[in-house]
Amino acid sequence: MSVLPQRDIRGFIHLSEEFESDHRISLIMISRLAEWKVTLSSMVSQSIADVLQFRPYSLDETREILRCRAHLAFKPSVLSEEILEMVTEISDQTKNLHNGIEIEYFSFL
Repeated sequence: MSVLPQRDIRGFIHLSEEFESDHRISLIMISRLAEWKVTLSSMVSQSIADVLQFRPYSLDETREILRCRAHLAFKPSVLSEEILEMVTEISDQTKNLHNGIEIEYFSFL
């Protein structure tokens, strides 16, 4: 689900027209591909110059990011390697690193 309603996204894209400005306004929006496709309408897509797609993190990259986040958040040895590996696998399967970080955090509250 998008945080911004589609009408607000259109508003940002057409901001320079609203203020009758000759200056271009650059806007960077970050979204999951599935969410973006739902939000994309023909009116919005006509105003988009470039769409960059990033590859998902690899299993090793996911593990390293989760290990670093655990190191920042917890005392040493709070997060076992088994738990880290389980959270890494969940994050890799869902391709949702944010979810893995939440699992790490909320599993120790």
